[in-house]
Amino acid sequence: MTGPEHDWRHPVRAHVEVLPDRVIKRYPPGGEAALAREVAAYERLPWAAPALLAVDAHTLEIERCTPILDTPPDPAHAGRLRALLERVHDAGWVHGDVSLINVVLHEERGPLLIDWETSGPAHPGLPSYDLFGGEASHCPPERIPPHQRPHGVWWGGPSLQAPAHHWRTMRIVALVHYYVPHYMAGSETMLHAMLRALAARGHHVEVIVTSHERGPSEYQHEGIRVRCAGRKAVVEMLDEVGADVIVSHHQEAPNASHYAAGCSRRKMKKPRVVDIFHNTFPGAMQVCRRWKPDLAVFNTAWVEEHYRRRRMIMPRTRTLVVHPPIDGARHRTRPGKHVTLVNLNRDKGGEILYELAERMPDVQFLGVVGGHGEQIIRTDVPNVRIQQHTANPRRDIWGKTRVLLMPSVYESYGMVSIEAAHSGIPTIANPTPGLKEALGDAGVWADRRRLDEWEAHIRRLMETAEWRLAAKKARARAAELDPGEELSAWVDAIESL
Repeated sequence: MTGPEHDWRHPVRAHVEVLPDRVIKRYPPGGEAALAREVAAYERLPWAAPALLAVDAHTLEIERCTPILDTPPDPAHAGRLRALLERVHDAGWVHGDVSLINVVLHEERGPLLIDWETSGPAHPGLPSYDLFGGEASHCPPERIPPHQRPHGVWWGGPSLQAPAHHWRTMRIVALVHYYVPHYMAGSETMLHAMLRALAARGHHVEVIVTSHERGPSEYQHEGIRVRCAGRKAVVEMLDEVGADVIVSHHQEAPNASHYAAGCSRRKMKKPRVVDIFHNTFPGAMQVCRRWKPDLAVFNTAWVEEHYRRRRMIMPRTRTLVVHPPIDGARHRTRPGKHVTLVNLNRDKGGEILYELAERMPDVQFLGVVGGHGEQIIRTDVPNVRIQQHTANPRRDIWGKTRVLLMPSVYESYGMVSIEAAHSGIPTIANPTPGLKEALGDAGVWADRRRLDEWEAHIRRLMETAEWRLAAKKARARAAELDPGEELSAWVDAIESL
């Protein structure tokens, strides 16, 4: 059985009496079967319902709890209620009448279910009727009373009308190649902040990674579950999650779309696909055009405009700009004394760091090993200190840095410059479109090929008065880029899918 199997054309109505510490429910003659179903559920699933205090031939008494409709909305309740309904389904049972009028809050146990007279066995091999409705769980329409559907009591219509979506509690999985804290590049830290925003709204969020060479095979990071999978195990893991939404980026974006398309062919629930685009590389643009994600998120306005001008955004794809969200409190500290480059690969300016250090032997430089690209590490330049890849930038980078260098060939945004700005650390940068959008008037600009300009800027910012003026601009820019509004729009966009 996947849903209610009873004749509801002549329902039996019980009389309910609410007392200070308990609720008494009395069934009239003819209600014996409904009472039996309720008692069976209370006894079988005591963790899903208020305590059953007493029962006789026509009456049951249960512990009194607070109706959820009498409390302020709280996204945390939605997540706990969804987990409860999943547990009921896993236990082989179905409530059959999950509407908010049948949900109560226990002071210690959280959301619970009452009014189990529609309950019965469920089919564990199919989606939950309580969560996803009659269509998704293959419950025949004739078993759902038509007069109840518009009132949101029995969910016999399309699955989008089911409680899982009505409460906006979703299962969201990110399919990615790397993840924090073992890989701390900009794409990974941006995605983590966005996933945390979804989890804070009460959604179930987890990450499946495909290419980790560091860290354990499964771990929790700041409330997000992360599991590592080889390529053969990815489909199995995604099937297990049963995601409403798959979020992806970079090389895993085509795989996310391919999996979603396969769900339709396998007659499974098809998840929505959200791709985050961090750059204007041809491969990324082709993913957007070919795979047509349900939502395309761009890390800057200029990147989105670049895709539009080249007609890489298809008509049915919704778009959103979310600048990489930065929590200033995680980075803010007292600056140090070094001139710093983060990520020592060639395109980020690894060679330039050493050339500047050789020109300026009286200045202390810091080179930070990055999360991607072949790192250029030299030990023959005495005034260059190497900092290994770190998950604690406040301590290991910003607490040692006076000036940040970004002579990058390409930066779609330049997240690290704003992380530094929260500590008042100014950035000397090659004027890429992304860095100009990130830093605005706070940037100190120099062509990466003109090392004389870089040296002049560094020496100027070694002077206290000049540094203080640049630091003030950096802090002001960091304050302008408060991520709260864009993160809220991001969560709303996901929920609207």
